[in-house]
Amino acid sequence: MGITSFFSSVDRNFDVITYLEEPYNKVDATHFLIDFNSIIHNVSSEMLSDINNASNLSFTFNSLSDFEPQLIIQVKESIKNLLKNNFISQNINYVMLAIDGVPSFAKMMEQKKRRYIGDLMNKLMKEVELPIDWSKTNISPGTKFMDDMCKELKTESFINECKKICPNLTGMLVSDVYNPGEGEMKIMKCLRGLTGTKNKICVYSPDSDMILLLMILDIDVSLLRFDQQTSKIKKKKIYNLIDINKFKNELINYCRNRVDTIIDERLLINEIIYIFTLFGDDFLPKLESVQVANDINSIIDNYLLTLKEVGNILTRHTGDVNNKYTLNHNNLKHFFDLLTKNEMKDINRNFYNSKFRNYRYAKDKNFHLDLYNFKADINNIILKFIVKSNSLKRTKSICTPLNAATCIDVGFFYDFLKSSLDKTYNYNMEVTEYNGNTYSTGNRPSDVNLNQNIYEKIIRTIKASNNSSTPYYNFIYNISKIIDGNTLYHTLYGDGVLGSSLFGRRSEEFKKIVTEFKSMYYLKIKPSELLEDLILYLYLQPLQLPFVNFSLDAPDTPIKLQVRSFELKDHINKLKRDHLLDEKNKRGKLEYIITNKLEGYDKLFNPEHSFYKKKLESTSSYNSTFFPNKDIKTVINKYIEGFEWVLNYYFNDKTDLLWYYPYGRIPLLSDIVKHYPTTFTELNFNENRNFNPLESIIFITPLEPGYKLTFFPESVTSETINLIQQFMNSNRQFFLPLSEININLTKDITSLPDLLDCSTSIFLSKCHYKLLDQNNDPELFIKNFRKIIPEIKQQLQNNTEFKCINLGLSSK
Repeated sequence: MGITSFFSSVDRNFDVITYLEEPYNKVDATHFLIDFNSIIHNVSSEMLSDINNASNLSFTFNSLSDFEPQLIIQVKESIKNLLKNNFISQNINYVMLAIDGVPSFAKMMEQKKRRYIGDLMNKLMKEVELPIDWSKTNISPGTKFMDDMCKELKTESFINECKKICPNLTGMLVSDVYNPGEGEMKIMKCLRGLTGTKNKICVYSPDSDMILLLMILDIDVSLLRFDQQTSKIKKKKIYNLIDINKFKNELINYCRNRVDTIIDERLLINEIIYIFTLFGDDFLPKLESVQVANDINSIIDNYLLTLKEVGNILTRHTGDVNNKYTLNHNNLKHFFDLLTKNEMKDINRNFYNSKFRNYRYAKDKNFHLDLYNFKADINNIILKFIVKSNSLKRTKSICTPLNAATCIDVGFFYDFLKSSLDKTYNYNMEVTEYNGNTYSTGNRPSDVNLNQNIYEKIIRTIKASNNSSTPYYNFIYNISKIIDGNTLYHTLYGDGVLGSSLFGRRSEEFKKIVTEFKSMYYLKIKPSELLEDLILYLYLQPLQLPFVNFSLDAPDTPIKLQVRSFELKDHINKLKRDHLLDEKNKRGKLEYIITNKLEGYDKLFNPEHSFYKKKLESTSSYNSTFFPNKDIKTVINKYIEGFEWVLNYYFNDKTDLLWYYPYGRIPLLSDIVKHYPTTFTELNFNENRNFNPLESIIFITPLEPGYKLTFFPESVTSETINLIQQFMNSNRQFFLPLSEININLTKDITSLPDLLDCSTSIFLSKCHYKLLDQNNDPELFIKNFRKIIPEIKQQLQNNTEFKCINLGLSSK
């Protein structure tokens, strides 16, 4: 799926993750299912690092020819170490190694993009290339390496080695590269359909997407993942253990606390999973206006509001095995419409992130500072209210801002907040007499003047704040992203005693909204009303903020935004600190220059798209910029096809193997809502429409006619290789002119300004390789390939006879 932000969002919002350090708390499992390819990637990276850094090697290595045999040995050792160190090994009965086979064409397109960008990076780094390098393209169906790896994993000797560690191991199942499908989906096929099991199941996968996938299941399961980021920081291997059922229950409780009409918990969970797959998927580009890590609270709450207003976005069919779920397009459209409420501000995050290198940090810190000052202002309003109430003999005990709500009814505070300033009352003098602090009408920054309407001052400041360098910029917008509507509602309008008198003072329209929407009411009221309610909440709960998983950490002064520079001179201090100017660290320096797009590399990678050159006031040019000469309705229809594709792929267990989304960007949500189609193209679920390993490896690998094809298994004959060269020569439209691109880049790095678009991601591997948008007709590719090499004569074939029953999984 590729929802890169989802795991960090889960970690931040739900307490369901256990961090495991050596010596590890061992997992109790009977079945251990491994999403396998990540292990090869991690082990190969560690080996290459050790070899090139001249470390003391724990394996034999004399030349590059040793690398692949040693990699296979080290991968097997890694599996055995997992079984020995991370599990109660005597309890394991079955192990499954789920290796990526040929995936859907949509996934192949994503693989192709990564490989071509990887190939480009290797060429850019050629002048400082490592002594030993090995292409990760080898970790693909159709290569000699993966053919050898699969054979080794099935050997009796390896299985016996695992049995020595796990004495009760009954079965070891390897789904290899010739069984089509991604490893994670192979695991899902084995577990899907179990309605309960006496087995204790643990899945190993590095992908945060797997959290979502495993929630589809109706059984208890845990997820073990290698925490690469934390391991790098702590310089030791850290694992995360995630209790999927606990996370599922946390989500259900979160939703039930906010919407009291939820009946079908399975449907609820699947709808949430479906939504997040749409927002961050390998098969569909990300929406311009949605950032899962920052918007998770807003996404879920607007989904719950959709449930409340129009109902479910999926329809569940219990008796139809072929269509367990169908999509309610009208309700999904309604959900999207809700998310367009702040679309311009949402999209402008891309501008700020593109222009300023510290935007996210500065934005968060400055918001915290605004909150700190806001709380101080509200505290002063409460002080004024207490002193005025004392003069009116309204209090019978000593009141402070911390206990005011127990002294004086919040209804009176609301009246005071909304009233005009009493200019006849000297608040500065009276409050000084009350608490001994000095207040003044002076102009020094330290002066606090209580003889003004502080509430109106806050509102004026918020309205006047029109850029990120001013106080309270996007203040209410930022609040809306993290507000806990459930806490806000129950504190102000629920059954609590403190807020009981407040409801009657609100307008009839406001009361109607609160009564109908309860915890979701904050999504329906005006921004000014949300600000009022936050102030009232602080009167009732002065030590808390009604935000989801929030801790106030304000800086002393505002953090200035730092313009992102692509000039080397502006990075010299950083290069010095990291010792990248040392003669021996030329590779590190070039890697830094390329990663940060310096020295002309910004002209190649285009980290700043022209659309985001300045802060957006309108999105009218979006379609003409990103979809030139395209009918936007056609683009939207293709995107909507993707909704159906994702639904069937993940929930109905059927795939249109040759479907893909052919554009590098997604239309804006507002345009999707505006032009949402009423009729939809039927997908083709014929499973015979697929690529074989031989066809797949040729399609995704950076090749051009004349390249030597040396990566095939020995079973692929020289005659077949010659026929493949014939196919490449007669079908040049499917291959990029890589030699020409390389020559141009060698002469002038700025000579290909329209090759890449890296404005959507800081990671080069996620850049959009624009030339790959052309000539991608999968049916034509297969047809032309098989004209020259008929399917029956291809030495590498898919095997669809894989059976999960060998895992010994059983229902209760």
